[in-house]
Amino acid sequence: MLQVYYISIPDREHRFDAVFQQLDVVPTFFSLEVVPSLVTLVSREKTISQQDFIICDLGAATWSNEHILSAVQLLRRFSVVKMIFLAPQGERTTGLYKRLAELRVDGLILDEGDTSGQLTAALQGDRGYMRRLAAIQRAVTETAEKEVSPLRIPPGLVLEIAVCGAMPRVGVTTQVFCLYHYLTSIGFRPAVLDNGQPAIKTLMDLYRDKAVERERSIEINGVNFVRGVTEDFDCYLRDHGVLTPELVSAVCSADLTVYVGGVKPWELPDLADGYLKLTEDGQPNELVVMASFAAAEDLEAVKQYVANCTAVPYHPDIWTPGSDMAYRAAVLPPLKRLCGDV
Repeated sequence: MLQVYYISIPDREHRFDAVFQQLDVVPTFFSLEVVPSLVTLVSREKTISQQDFIICDLGAATWSNEHILSAVQLLRRFSVVKMIFLAPQGERTTGLYKRLAELRVDGLILDEGDTSGQLTAALQGDRGYMRRLAAIQRAVTETAEKEVSPLRIPPGLVLEIAVCGAMPRVGVTTQVFCLYHYLTSIGFRPAVLDNGQPAIKTLMDLYRDKAVERERSIEINGVNFVRGVTEDFDCYLRDHGVLTPELVSAVCSADLTVYVGGVKPWELPDLADGYLKLTEDGQPNELVVMASFAAAEDLEAVKQYVANCTAVPYHPDIWTPGSDMAYRAAVLPPLKRLCGDV
């Protein structure tokens, strides 16, 4: 007898009754309407460790891909329960399944009609199904890589990206580094343009012994810093620190403006104030708003202040790339428009 949590919309509660009866499965149904957070479900549901599988029907789910990945990683810390995902084919599913395949999640089913046979095989651990699944996962990975890389960057294009924050200590400099790694991964040759910010100066002083000095740049742990624009790079990141009224014009004149804020209750007024400065006074060419050290569920409180905001998780090591899913969703579309790659 298998114990299974099944998460879906109410109309699909009995969709797999025949499969469950055939395999002697005892399902516990959770409606998506009462599961606003998958992370909260897997961390607080007391009987989850007694289950053999969790089946997530993502067809109507509004969780972000990053949120789903966080839930999978959290679950693995304290339980051996296996997860099965059903999702319609599309760009969002492709990106999610690629990451889940990298995390060695076995149950990834493209929901294109009658999936009873695939679900049966996944619940039984059928070897033939697992071989077919491996081939599907490889195809999904290849598709995802084609979708996001390489970006077609026109010869001679040079971009400036301005990064600013709603208040001190909300991760502006961290986002400069995360953006640097992401831009590198999609084909740019970026550099951090020393804008006089104390954090950048401190880093350059701290890691001076690891610096490689070149004629027009300094490389520290693989990250290039410059004091002015040179022909060696095609994308420059400026750390502007806290957004002030005097900085609005300079920040908005960049090709892409990245505005970073916090989601704690006492941080939201500053986030809203800076957003209004940018959108009403500055009119940036392209604007991306990021909530640092946040999860998808944290964005509910932000929606009343900011139209579109992307949650970016905590990233402890600025010198190494982290998850790029948030940057694919938020930064890649404006980069494509700036490159004419649409």
